[in-house]
Amino acid sequence: MLQRVAEVPERAARPGPGDRPRPHARPPPPGDVLPGPGTLWTYWGPQRAYHHTVSAPLVCALHEALRLVVAESLEARVERHWRHARALWKGLAAMGLQVLAEEPYRSPTITAVRIPDGADDAQVRGRLLRDYGIEIAGGLGPLRGRVWRIGLMGYSSQPRWVTLLLKALETVLATEGVRLPQGAVGEAAALL
Repeated sequence: MLQRVAEVPERAARPGPGDRPRPHARPPPPGDVLPGPGTLWTYWGPQRAYHHTVSAPLVCALHEALRLVVAESLEARVERHWRHARALWKGLAAMGLQVLAEEPYRSPTITAVRIPDGADDAQVRGRLLRDYGIEIAGGLGPLRGRVWRIGLMGYSSQPRWVTLLLKALETVLATEGVRLPQGAVGEAAALL
């Protein structure tokens, strides 16, 4: 969550060797000495326990990301992500597209949407990137070629990006010959 909502670089957001383990967290790669946020406190605090040189750019990035969270407030930032995700889901539904996860299980930062019949996964993603500067990811593993993964994380969780994505997706799918209802942006805009 820290990486996606706060826009903290991945290596600065994950737990470090001195952080409390979480059952779902992967261990750091062998030889990786970058501390996580909890370990940073032992480095900066009175214990001075962590003895490796910390990556200065990552610490600065962590500081700036957390400064932005404090400026907006954590509560406002989380609410913004949920509001924009709901608008995206409403717009996708208005286009006749199906979000993979049922609503109680959805994440506000990443949305997996089923690729409609007749749409070419790589072609649509390539056109979105080339023509609109929008990058969405394809599915992984058994979902490869079956879903697109759309991220609304940190700065990209903005009304203008949600509406641009929906307009661009409508246009690209229409030119690919996929017949879907139009008007997704209007549906989404009601929630923005």
